[in-house]
Amino acid sequence: MRLLEHIYNFLIVGPSGTGKTTFLSSYAEQHHKQFKNDGYWLTFPSIENRLKEILPSWVKTTTDLIDEGFAGSNPNPKRTFVIGDEINRLISKYDHAKSIGKTFVDLVSIHRHKNFDLLVSDQVFDFLKGVRSRSHWIIFTGLNDTLYYALKENLSPRLMYWVEQFQGELLRLGERNRKSIPNGNGKVVITNGVNSFILPFKRPKWYTEELSTVWKMVSPADLKRENEGDQG
Repeated sequence: MRLLEHIYNFLIVGPSGTGKTTFLSSYAEQHHKQFKNDGYWLTFPSIENRLKEILPSWVKTTTDLIDEGFAGSNPNPKRTFVIGDEINRLISKYDHAKSIGKTFVDLVSIHRHKNFDLLVSDQVFDFLKGVRSRSHWIIFTGLNDTLYYALKENLSPRLMYWVEQFQGELLRLGERNRKSIPNGNGKVVITNGVNSFILPFKRPKWYTEELSTVWKMVSPADLKRENEGDQG
C-alpha cells in the first residue's frame, strides 16, 4: 500500500516526542506535491495566528472543526488533506465536547467521497471511534504504557490483538524516534490489524524548530483558561 494511492482516514498515535507532528508535516508536503492543492490544519485558537506566519502558504489553519472549507455541501474538485494535531485537546475546549466531536466525525464520514484525506493525531485516543470505524488504519510513532491501556479500552479486538503481538517493537520504535526525530528522520508503522508496513519519513525544511516550539506552547491549562474566557 502506498500512502497516497487511496483516500483514507488515519489516526496517528504515539507518546510525546516520537514524531506525530513531524510525520503530519511530511505527509502534508508529499500530498501537496502530488495533488497541487491547499490543505487544512486544525489547530488551537491560541496559536492559529502564529502558525499562519510559519506554515507554508498552501497550508490553511483553522480552529473551526466544522469549517465549510472541507465540510461544505459542494464537492471539492481537488484532493484535500485535513490535519488535526492533538485533536482531543482542540475538542476539549468546546462546552459540548462530545457533541462537537460527533458532529466533526459525522461530517468527515459523510464527505469522504469528496476527495478528503483526514489525518488526526492524539496521545490519548478516547473519542475518535467514528473516524476509526471508517478506515481502520492507525499510524504508530511509538508506544508507552499509558497509550497501551488507552488503546485497550477503545480498539477493536483485531487491532488490539495486533498491538499486543508487536508491543515490544512499538516501544522500541518510540525510543528510536525520540533520538532520530531531532535530526529530522523517523519511522512509523501503519496497520489495520491485518496488513502492516513500516514507512520512513523525513521532516520537511519548512518544519523548523520554531514551528515545533509553537506547537508545544499550548498546554491544557491554556485551553481551559480560553474556554473559561469564552464562557464569560
